[in-house]
Amino acid sequence: MYYRRLTMFGYAGKIARIDLSSGKVLIEETPNWLVELFYGGKGFVYGILSRELRPGIDPLSGSNKIVIAAGALAGLAPASSKTIVGAISPLSGLIHDTSVGEWFSYMLRGGAGFDALVIEGASSEPVYLWVSKGRVEIRDAGRIWGGLTTRDSVKLIREETSKAASIMVIGPAGENLVKIANIMVDGERAGGRGGLGAVFGSKGLKAIATYGIPPIYPLPISMVS
Repeated sequence: MYYRRLTMFGYAGKIARIDLSSGKVLIEETPNWLVELFYGGKGFVYGILSRELRPGIDPLSGSNKIVIAAGALAGLAPASSKTIVGAISPLSGLIHDTSVGEWFSYMLRGGAGFDALVIEGASSEPVYLWVSKGRVEIRDAGRIWGGLTTRDSVKLIREETSKAASIMVIGPAGENLVKIANIMVDGERAGGRGGLGAVFGSKGLKAIATYGIPPIYPLPISMVS
């Protein structure tokens, strides 16, 4: 019943937790407290991180976590496609978020089936995530790590996943832990606040690719009558 209520209001009802240290992926139900207190996006990012991170951790260590959450109306309303990325910032030492546009959140929630991704630990080798059809795969990123532009990286990842995939990626600055490094989506949109590209780099995480076409969500009768 709870899952049905979530999907009725546009939530996917699932969160993926990815541990890059162990290579394990755990699929969880979107928790009730998160939905009751927040409306997706930035609320989900701060709700999860504030509960799971302790003050004073090294932002560029495996103890930091990245949360990527679809905006509240992603996949539901036209032009509502913001994705919020959050972690402890290497610039401030505080939880920080940045927002990006393009198709990422539309495909993450509506198509791939996740309200958010929680990324933990750090990989010993460069990797990227492929998120589609309710699954998350950790894939080798060796051939796209080491100096490629973000646009070139997007092209190579689309060759391995889907030509229509939406891709969040870092460039050489993020790989080299530059504390003002951006996150780029589809080679066009920048998540530039907080230096979160360096957090990706510290985890050996080059990119996240997602693909899926959302179904048409039925509105509750009370909203159309």
